Amino acid sequence: MVVKEGVNTNSDKKKNNRHTSEKTVKVLWGRSGSMCAMCNIGLSPEEGGNSYHIGEHAHIMGLNNGSARYDPSMTDDERNDVGNLILLCANCHKKIDKNALFYTPEKLKKIKEEHEKWVKRRLQISDFSFDELGTIVKYIHRTNNSLSTPDLKSIAISDKIAKNNLSDDINYSITIGLLKHNVVEKYLKKNIDPEFNTIIIANFSEKYQELKEKGYSDDSLFYELWNYSSGNSPEPSIRLAGLTLLTYLFELCEVFEK
Repeated sequence: MVVKEGVNTNSDKKKNNRHTSEKTVKVLWGRSGSMCAMCNIGLSPEEGGNSYHIGEHAHIMGLNNGSARYDPSMTDDERNDVGNLILLCANCHKKIDKNALFYTPEKLKKIKEEHEKWVKRRLQISDFSFDELGTIVKYIHRTNNSLSTPDLKSIAISDKIAKNNLSDDINYSITIGLLKHNVVEKYLKKNIDPEFNTIIIANFSEKYQELKEKGYSDDSLFYELWNYSSGNSPEPSIRLAGLTLLTYLFELCEVFEK
């Protein structure tokens, strides 16, 4: 599956036409579950085997003078911070800007907060099958470009989270993923090809290095690896399977700094 996005992911220093960094965009989409924070419609539709993003990064406090809810006391960095952004579909974006007196900053922040809590609960109650895990494992296996020997030294999860400056949101997601590690172990042990699991681990390490070179770090790097491990699928069960595989490797091998 290929995802076509309307943003450039070359580095955090590059800005899209709404002056929002790519790292911020990735965190916003990750926390929102790729869904509109108001109507919950999916914002990564599939067509012809490809998926693409159609969401809009709406500003809670307006971006420019004359924009809805504009606050002249804010800096550009504050306006484009993830805390001032809410992921919406085009219809809901238009709705909040046409009715700014009703959709106050306080109301929008509450809507965003409740939506992100709902995304977490939705992930927590989801489940996945062996077949769904197999789908994402085979997807990652096919992305192999080179085969290297992975480093399988373990490190305490809490130490790794702290060293990589991961937020409480990511910590929560990792906790959810850890609950299903036995399923991943059981699946990987079923493979009789001795190189299969090595390729999976090597591909994750390679993807990690690729994203690091593009400037990703912290939460944005985790969300991008999560998208990769999920085959860019928006489906809760597939995303949970991808999260479980990612946290399994996060704990065991050289994915993220030690």
